[in-house]
Amino acid sequence: RGCEVTPDVNISSEKYCIKLLIPTTEGMNEVWIRADSETQYARWMAACRLAAKGKTMADATYESEVQSITSFLGLQHPKEPVPSGNISSINIEPQDFVSQRHVKKFKLTTRILEAHANVA
Repeated sequence: RGCEVTPDVNISSEKYCIKLLIPTTEGMNEVWIRADSETQYARWMAACRLAAKGKTMADATYESEVQSITSFLGLQHPKEPVPSGNISSINIEPQDFVSQRHVKKFKLTTRILEAHANVA
């Protein structure tokens, strides 16, 4: 009870993590839970959210919580490519979106290309 539950999910790289901040007498302890699949992640996330509210997995809202997390993850999947023109001929350069200095400083190349792949 009283812990903070933070999701850390990246669908395209299949990264499903949960960050828990648990209050102790010395401060907050940080615990990471890594799941292997969306289903496992949804169950753990639902359980952690309920536990933060002082409820157990036996609570009636557990299954609905799992379903809402699963449906939210489903919305984040990249769309199937729509054949509109010649998209593959477009050459995406991160420098077209952000200055070269910021691309290097914040290591944005992967993030920009990944975001563009999810939109296209």
